[in-house]
Amino acid sequence: MFDLVEEHLISDPPPEKQPSIDVSTTAVFSMPERYRPKVDQQVPYKAIAIGAGAVILVTIGLLGYLIFSRSQQGSVVEEEIINSVAQADRTPSSTPVMQLSSSTDELLNPIPLEELPAAAPTSTSFDASFSTSSAGDLVPTSTPEVLPLQTENPFDDSDNDYLTAAEERLLETELQKPDTDEDGFLDGNEVLNLYDPKNPQKSRIDTSSSIHTYTNSVLKYQFLYPSSWIAKSVHTDEKEVLVTSASGEFMTVLVEDNPKKLSARDWALSVARHQSVVDIWQNSAAGVTSDDGLSAYVAFPTQQKMLVVRYDLNAVPQQSYPTLFRMLVRSIAFLK
Repeated sequence: MFDLVEEHLISDPPPEKQPSIDVSTTAVFSMPERYRPKVDQQVPYKAIAIGAGAVILVTIGLLGYLIFSRSQQGSVVEEEIINSVAQADRTPSSTPVMQLSSSTDELLNPIPLEELPAAAPTSTSFDASFSTSSAGDLVPTSTPEVLPLQTENPFDDSDNDYLTAAEERLLETELQKPDTDEDGFLDGNEVLNLYDPKNPQKSRIDTSSSIHTYTNSVLKYQFLYPSSWIAKSVHTDEKEVLVTSASGEFMTVLVEDNPKKLSARDWALSVARHQSVVDIWQNSAAGVTSDDGLSAYVAFPTQQKMLVVRYDLNAVPQQSYPTLFRMLVRSIAFLK
């Protein structure tokens, strides 16, 4: 009996038979697409915007640094240039080169010529202030001070003769001698009055090899100009003549119609709109210059045309030839 119980307890139950699946007869079903849950696939625009903004800020910062560093370098270079110029002592003379008022311009229309103002005392180089006497002469009001020679600057008038260094070279006058021919008249005053500053015999400046005459045979006028310059008509009608210097500065002589027959003064004030003008010839409205010394106006004898003369600096900081410009204007003569 015990053996039967023990055998029953020890023996395992027989395994159950697993059913077999016939794959060929089995159908597989899947959930339709419309019932499946949708996954959010949005583009991360916010993250992209933040990244782009960071890149832009970094770029701006770098550009600002580069610009600032270059500006600092430019300031240093500019300061060095200013210091070097100051050390070279190339600043213009304290005496104005061309600040003549109408009272110092003797009557010139243009032949015969008036007597010239007396020259200031001659010295190697001096710095004197001037006033105008009752006779219209330039006279020194202080004792001339002898100064050392300066490095040549084309705008300087180191001998105070109303000719710049550039003009002295063209006319072949003495840079440190205000009266080259020692005839008692300043070189600049002689040029303004159309005399040769190198000839004590009061010969006309157009007899000098340094000066040529331009004649406009179409419009019947002429003027004087330095022989080393080029004077050429721009158009065949010769209404515009260009006078070019070696420095690049040039002067334009232009003929314009004047149907209202305005005087030179009225033309300058109303048409050209200058604030003030100065008579070219004393007590005469036939010709005037602008207050800046860069324009002049001369009326034709018939008043039907106006001769307009302009000085173009062409990027040069100041006039190299102020007296020669006035000489050109004051030498204008109309032909019959």
